Amino acid sequence: VVVIASPTGVHRQHLETVAAFGISCLCEKPLFWEGGTTCEPDAVERLVDRFCDEGQLLQLVTQWPETLDEYYSLYPEVKDQPVERFGLLLGPASSGINMAIDALPHVMSRVHCLTAVGEVQKVRSVAKNSEHLNITFDYWHAQGRLEVAVDLIQSPKSPRPAGYTINGHEVRRSIQLPEYQMMFTDKSGNQMAVEDPLKK
Repeated sequence: VVVIASPTGVHRQHLETVAAFGISCLCEKPLFWEGGTTCEPDAVERLVDRFCDEGQLLQLVTQWPETLDEYYSLYPEVKDQPVERFGLLLGPASSGINMAIDALPHVMSRVHCLTAVGEVQKVRSVAKNSEHLNITFDYWHAQGRLEVAVDLIQSPKSPRPAGYTINGHEVRRSIQLPEYQMMFTDKSGNQMAVEDPLKK
């Protein structure tokens, strides 16, 4: 298995090389886009098909699905509820439309984890300014509709703001330095340490 954790600008080149050798691959998000501004869905689909045709795994690596254990420890009542609403707050380092390009792989990884592969409809975006972008859409899957709301606030410096809600139950992520220990805090102020998602 090859792990691609290189800068975004060379993901495509590295993925093409791995595909040529017919090896399974774990790739940091995103798979690729050119110059940080455009994405070619057809080219991505062709690349994914090359891995599938060889019977090899191509996995996009995102971290947020790995935090559900801690989330459900704070909100156990949510675990068995049908998921009807999902919201994600992120603080990308980029600005403008690049915030969406940077953040949406995280959004979709969570949506897929909570439901299943489905279809995005009725995408709406509101740029409050070049540093604050709201995106909403409906996600239709086998069990029905999921309302998705994404709040992106440009945050050049780490640790960046982050958190999410499922059916209105919110957690905010904070980082304790210097050990970089992630913590979740619920609406009532209860806190829980979050195991490093990358290690998971």
